[in-house]
Amino acid sequence: MNKYLIVFGVLLLAACNSNVKRPDDNLMMTPGEANKVIWVYDYEKGIPVRNRPVNPDTLTPQKLLNIINTDKIHADFVKISGDTIFVAIKESTYLTQQIGTAGAYDFMSTATYTLTELKGIRYVNYAFVEGDHAQPGTHSRKDFLR
Repeated sequence: MNKYLIVFGVLLLAACNSNVKRPDDNLMMTPGEANKVIWVYDYEKGIPVRNRPVNPDTLTPQKLLNIINTDKIHADFVKISGDTIFVAIKESTYLTQQIGTAGAYDFMSTATYTLTELKGIRYVNYAFVEGDHAQPGTHSRKDFLR
């Protein structure tokens, strides 16, 4: 009986330490997708942190959007004007109403940091329908420092 209890306890501990996704797991990305992301949100530090280095000379708006877009949040390139990239999220319900404030902050901060990797870009203007957890507008990296 004690052997079964020990085995059960070990299995229970293993299950508790499994790959259960947290909001900071880049909105449920697979391990292969997580290797592509440039910035991830560190909930303990309260800031985005660099996940991997990039060569700015190889970056394009579409490459960066391909990195930040998820199955449920899709941003489209609109234009670049001066030091600002403009993107639109046509279907924003998941971002603004379903992933909570922390999830929306995670996406907005890491998307802003990622898109400002483009040479000469300091701001990201987001166009989408406002919701409880995220609002459209122009953001810079400074907006996400705590």
